[in-house]
Amino acid sequence: MVTNPPTEQPEEQRWQQPEFSPGAQPPPVVTGQVLVPGERTRPPSAVEAMVGVVAGLIWPVMMVLGIFGPVPFWTALVIAFIGSSLLGAVRNQLRARRRAELPRPPSQLR
Repeated sequence: MVTNPPTEQPEEQRWQQPEFSPGAQPPPVVTGQVLVPGERTRPPSAVEAMVGVVAGLIWPVMMVLGIFGPVPFWTALVIAFIGSSLLGAVRNQLRARRRAELPRPPSQLR
């Protein structure tokens, strides 16, 4: 257990484990502003999921083809780099469009 040394400043509010004895007082009710969790986005579409899978698989596939297959190693490296960059940009664009469909939060929570 770690204890903080005493200081001259007023003590901060800290969480304390409530007592579980039968005659113990119930904990005080929490008051203050309530934060509502944001709405969840819809799941990725089939196209977005497929683009993500292909973007994740292009490096291993091209490295195997470059080392053991008919594709020259440097060509496979360039194809993997360009392909993953393009597919990553497409995936990010699709994700941004999906997230843009959510309604904006009220101005007081910005």
